[in-house]
Amino acid sequence: MYVRAGIVTVLPWTLNITSQKEIRTEGLFAALNDCLYRTMYSFKYVLMIDLDEYIIPHIDSNYFQLISRINSVNNNDLRGGAYSFQNAFFYLLWPDDSNFTQSSMSSFDLSTLRKTRRKQKLHNHKQRSKLIVVPERVVEVGNHFVWEFVPRYQMVNIAPRVAFLHHYRICEYGGNECVKSSSVVDKRAHFWSHSLIETVEKMYKSYSQTCTI
Repeated sequence: MYVRAGIVTVLPWTLNITSQKEIRTEGLFAALNDCLYRTMYSFKYVLMIDLDEYIIPHIDSNYFQLISRINSVNNNDLRGGAYSFQNAFFYLLWPDDSNFTQSSMSSFDLSTLRKTRRKQKLHNHKQRSKLIVVPERVVEVGNHFVWEFVPRYQMVNIAPRVAFLHHYRICEYGGNECVKSSSVVDKRAHFWSHSLIETVEKMYKSYSQTCTI
């Protein structure tokens, strides 16, 4: 449905190469840079994130306001080629938010609403951080930072009080030791709960009308 609406483009990416032995993680770096160059000159800003990650503004209510704030704080510095956001793990093994489980929201299995406990310490920039890039200012992008900028452009590190990456996943090294990490409750994602649920409900209804199963 999202593809038909022109919102999502799904590209074939089946590589006849053994992942993690002959190439790292299904050709991740090639995929990222393929995305970079496909979007160049078509979009002003491009988010380089995984499906279990969200760059969440912690002051502003949307990305337009966030980018405006960043540009304002940096005096509209035209040298910014990409913006780096620090990573915070919201481990899925931590219990669901108690207010969520007792509310009408619980009928929707949305990680951003269920999981409000995160690791207290954020990773430094370049360590699991993710990016918003200005495509035409970047030559080569990596998973956690830009490898090469067009000359005169550079990275802008964003303070976590402004925005950071919410990463919803299992323990990164397997097992369940991660749940022993120092943690805090962070309900910032609930700011969008009503609009999120409204949109999800709308899409559910659309699917129920079109699905023939």
